[in-house]
Amino acid sequence: MKPILKIILPGLVTVLLSCQKENIKYDLYSTKWYLQKIQHTDTQIENTVPENLSRMNVVFSDSNTLHAISSCNIFDGNYITTGDSIHINAGTTKIYCTDFTIRSWDSLFYHNLINSSKYSIKEGRLSIQTSKNTVLIFK
Repeated sequence: MKPILKIILPGLVTVLLSCQKENIKYDLYSTKWYLQKIQHTDTQIENTVPENLSRMNVVFSDSNTLHAISSCNIFDGNYITTGDSIHINAGTTKIYCTDFTIRSWDSLFYHNLINSSKYSIKEGRLSIQTSKNTVLIFK
C-alpha cells in the first residue's frame, strides 16, 4: 500500500462511519414512526397492533424531544441517544380507555417506550429494545 493511502484511508473510514451514525439519528427524527408490533424476546410471542389502533405513533425531534399518540392517550417527553442506546423519559395524559383492548395497548406502548434501552433502524423499520425483554417494531 502506498504511504499516502496508509495516512488517508484510516481517516476516511472514520469520517464515513461517523456519517453513518449521524444518518441513523437523522432517520430517527425525520420520520413519524407507526407502531406495527411488539415482540416478546423471552417467549418469542409477537403481538401485531390491531387494525383499529394502527395510528399509534411516535415522532422524535432533532431537539431530543418526542411526541407519541397512543390509542387514547398522548405521551410527551425527552430522549437521549448514544450510539445504539436510547433512553426515553416521557409523561402521559391520564385519559381512561373504556375498551379493554385499547387500554391494554395504550399501557403496553407507554411502558415499553419508557423502558427503552437500544434502537436500530434497518430497511425502513425502527426497532426499540426494552429492558423488559420486548422489542417495539415501527414502520
